[in-house]
Amino acid sequence: MRDKKDESGNKGGFKFGEVLGEKTDEELKEMLKSLYADERKLSYQRRLIHGRIDILKEELVRRLKQKLERGEAIAEDLDIEDLTRILAHPSPPLLEPDINEEV
Repeated sequence: MRDKKDESGNKGGFKFGEVLGEKTDEELKEMLKSLYADERKLSYQRRLIHGRIDILKEELVRRLKQKLERGEAIAEDLDIEDLTRILAHPSPPLLEPDINEEV
């Protein structure tokens, strides 16, 4: 199914802020179907990205293991300096949500 676009380029003709009460049941169902299709596409892309992230992380782990097996250092001086600098700074205070605040 091809996604329909309105004059503003929105798929399914859905614009945030439009009056949904003026839409017919069929129009609402079509808009919902279009949004579900968009969500499926985004979910698929997210899974592909996470798969690629996993592959890259595994490659880095493999390389680190090879360095260890060869007796090479896996942390460089720059890494140690960065870690020291990060740990030397106080951490920001944790903000707790105000449960009494009205929304």
